[in-house]
Amino acid sequence: SAKYGPSNVAKIAAEVGKSEDEVEKFVDAFWGDRGRERFSGHEYERVVNLVAKGEKKIAETKALERGTRVLISLFDNPWEELEFTHVNTKDKLFSADNDRYLLCWTHKYGYGQWGAIKMAIRRSPKFRFDYFLRSLPLDMIGRRCEHLMRAAMKEVEHLEKTAREEAGLPSEAEDGSELPPITLPKFKEIQKQMRSKKRQEREKERQTLEQKVEDLESQIKSIQERLKSLNKEPESQKENISRNGDSVKNRQPSNGETSSAPASAAAVTTEEEPADFDETKGAIGPDGEFVEFPEYDGSEPPKEAKKTFALFCGHHRKAVKLSLEPEERKDKQKVNGILKQRFMALSDEEKEEWRAWAAWDKKRFLRDQEIFEKAQQNEGKDGGKKRRQAENEIAVPKKRKKM
Repeated sequence: SAKYGPSNVAKIAAEVGKSEDEVEKFVDAFWGDRGRERFSGHEYERVVNLVAKGEKKIAETKALERGTRVLISLFDNPWEELEFTHVNTKDKLFSADNDRYLLCWTHKYGYGQWGAIKMAIRRSPKFRFDYFLRSLPLDMIGRRCEHLMRAAMKEVEHLEKTAREEAGLPSEAEDGSELPPITLPKFKEIQKQMRSKKRQEREKERQTLEQKVEDLESQIKSIQERLKSLNKEPESQKENISRNGDSVKNRQPSNGETSSAPASAAAVTTEEEPADFDETKGAIGPDGEFVEFPEYDGSEPPKEAKKTFALFCGHHRKAVKLSLEPEERKDKQKVNGILKQRFMALSDEEKEEWRAWAAWDKKRFLRDQEIFEKAQQNEGKDGGKKRRQAENEIAVPKKRKKM
């Protein structure tokens, strides 16, 4: 009963060498009250558990054989086309051809016929020089075939579940009931449906991403327009720069001035610099405001005026380095490349601001150069006077008297 099941009387009779009537009488007696009377409680439970395990093994074997049979039926030529799409069966020792033929031979000879499969391997011209497969022992062939049958069963279960969900049928059986059988299409049709489904998913994802890109572009455009409107200062709000760098708007009238000065005098913009502008103290910056030059005494040569890109790099280099990993901050080529990309991405108005700073720095350099030249001239005059004074102070030695 453990090998064939309690209901398979014919095979049990052939196995034990008894007639079917005798086997039926024994089965009825064993599973009835007489069996419990003739056997001890422990022995009876042991036999019952052994039969239950055998029935479970038979049911599992039938499920494996059904999964293998259904999977192979999906292919026109399973010996060359069979493949797994939802279960991973890759192994370092066995190739795809090995697995394909082993599963087909298992379906042909039946579960447990590992000796017949071994002889089929040796007779097959396809594996004539595959010494690994030809030299496999029976237990290793059995383990690999059983593994492939389990993979085929899982593959079929997945395909049937997907087919039931697409057809609107229940995919899980209720307690005490079985799912109705469903016919699977050929593997080529399944692959065609899968490709069509993936194509639809890609198209849907592409449309979603395109919509997101359009939304982002519209947001960026609105932000850029807002920045442009903020950067464009109305002409009526610009201030005139005075001699000391203060605006005419903030300058209080003196005793000789009255508050009834002409409105046109106060409305002069920074773009039209006054004639009495003191260029030794500072210059007009990009924002239209007076920016003072740093203090400079002329003791050392002045720093050269920086170009537009050099000023931009000096302002943003530290931020770029902080955005990189510690080991990448010393890579000057990478840092300079990022700075170049950021500078090229600036708008024309933003570049114009840095050009204005370059013009301001050039004026600073000219002011410092003039101070340095005057300091050098003064130092030359003072040095000549000191040298002449030193020469005059040298004592002339007196001549010695002759004895």
